[in-house]
Amino acid sequence: MKQSFFQPLDELLPSCHSKIYCNSEFLHDVQICCNHPNCTNVLSKKLKYTESEILIKYDQMKRNNNNVPSDEDLVKFIDENFEEINELIKWTPTDFTDKPSILNRIKDKTYIYWARALNDVWMTLARKIKDDVKIHPDKYSLVWVPNGFIIPGGIFKELYYWDTYWIVNGLLQCDMRTTARGIIENIISLVDQFGFMPNGNRVFYLNRSQPPMLILMALSYYKATNDFDFIKTVIGSLENEYLFWLKNRMVTFEKDGKQYTMARYSSRSSGPRPESYRNDYKLAEKHQRSEDKNELYIHIKSAAESGWDFSSRWFIAVNGTNSGNLSDIQTANIIPVDLNSILHVNALTLSTWFDQMGDEINAAKYRTIANGFLENIQEVMWKPNKGAWFDWDLINNKSREYFYASNIVPLWTESYNMPKEKVANAVLKYLSDQRIIELDYISDRLRKKTSGKI
Repeated sequence: MKQSFFQPLDELLPSCHSKIYCNSEFLHDVQICCNHPNCTNVLSKKLKYTESEILIKYDQMKRNNNNVPSDEDLVKFIDENFEEINELIKWTPTDFTDKPSILNRIKDKTYIYWARALNDVWMTLARKIKDDVKIHPDKYSLVWVPNGFIIPGGIFKELYYWDTYWIVNGLLQCDMRTTARGIIENIISLVDQFGFMPNGNRVFYLNRSQPPMLILMALSYYKATNDFDFIKTVIGSLENEYLFWLKNRMVTFEKDGKQYTMARYSSRSSGPRPESYRNDYKLAEKHQRSEDKNELYIHIKSAAESGWDFSSRWFIAVNGTNSGNLSDIQTANIIPVDLNSILHVNALTLSTWFDQMGDEINAAKYRTIANGFLENIQEVMWKPNKGAWFDWDLINNKSREYFYASNIVPLWTESYNMPKEKVANAVLKYLSDQRIIELDYISDRLRKKTSGKI
């Protein structure tokens, strides 16, 4: 019998406070029954009336159509009650320069040309939210933030969480420190509003977060600017975001007779993801009981929270392997290497900053938390015979020894208590054994670099 690490499912939260955008008969009908483009993009439309008025009108419309509205009925209803509007405006960051200092460190002319073109992309993706979203927050699915930001591009037109870590670091490389700080302040404004940073700034993302990179963003900014006054200003929000993970994403389990408490991705809310409602609903149709459907939805949302949506990393098939499919997803029953490593370095960073502020109590508190994560990562995840760290399967009580890039994240976060050279050599051998790198080639390059031949 599968071991359960969930609280009772009747304690599940709704996807968000909005019925139209997250949890209603209207949303279900539009996502499941309608194939018109106006139905598929309804989540990004503005409401013409209040949510309650629209839902009352929808109930009346359904009754007038024997509770089976056609595509035409649904499209007409959407046109009458929703407005197609661009919530964002193009924005020019004040600190953009077409000649960032990083270009001076590039010798190859081809790479210089490429780097300039890459730098110009900031202007293509820079956006700010219209003031109307702030004035009428109940009419939009988008959540307002005060500063301009960089969208990921393509179909993604929101401020996403862990994407932003890489964006912030890119901005800092291009001398755009003011823009980087403004984006960090956007995330902090969402943390202050919701108690955590959601997956993105849409109301239908309020049931989950993403890898907790905010402290690392602030660390990158601090390293680039030495602006410790900023850190002192936002330390309370950074701490609150960290505590969200400690309060809501930790689970206790047993390994070799010893108990461990570690973090996992676990987005516990009812129903399908609003933005992928049809796909999730269809996948859950194989289950008869609502409890089983909701457990599947939890694992799907948890995978979205991980940023790895979707990957065999989260599959636990009947035979205990990762060889299944999306129906075998068990994200919340897996202890991830990367999440625990990020939480380790976050605690260490908080400890260092509190120490700089002269707050010895909080410095000691977060040093203890960091040491706890470090010990658990070492004892549960590190495999010396493999030379890497591996996720832990809570259902089968075993290490998941499959190759994923996350297996070496502790090398980046320095979440190990062994000699650095020993760890580095072990990881290099692991990557060579997995045929990810050619170790002989790297060794030869290192020898030539040491001898000054390259």
